[in-house]
Amino acid sequence: MINFKEIPEWWAICPNESCPMADSCLRHYAYVNVPEDVVKWSCVLPHLLKDGQCPKYQKTELVTLAKGFKSTFNVVKSREGKHMIRECLQGYFGSNGSYYRYHDGKRVLNPEVQKYIRDLFVECGGCKEEDVKFDETFTSYDFTRV
Repeated sequence: MINFKEIPEWWAICPNESCPMADSCLRHYAYVNVPEDVVKWSCVLPHLLKDGQCPKYQKTELVTLAKGFKSTFNVVKSREGKHMIRECLQGYFGSNGSYYRYHDGKRVLNPEVQKYIRDLFVECGGCKEEDVKFDETFTSYDFTRV
């Protein structure tokens, strides 16, 4: 069962019961589990469904999410490597402020972003992949995708 309080307000749910992918879609699963006290929420519109495909489809599956990567910088030995990683991540996240929200664990890192960070630390920081750790990991549904 979904804890609806974990879903960000900007994350769209889907009320389309006739969608052929509804049974396996996280957005529809969230819609089916909307608490009665919720009166307004962002929704995916049914006209997005074309030829049985929806660009907002997201499979209902638990994934390993992470928060923060402060401690990983301790593994990087060179000052230049740390600087290069920080610059790349600031560009990747779009701003200095966004970078620090992810760095400090205020925003969740989905599996794809974790892979990008891990690869960057290996390539630019000279780390071994198994040494790249996140400050917190947990299993949940992925509500990070627009």
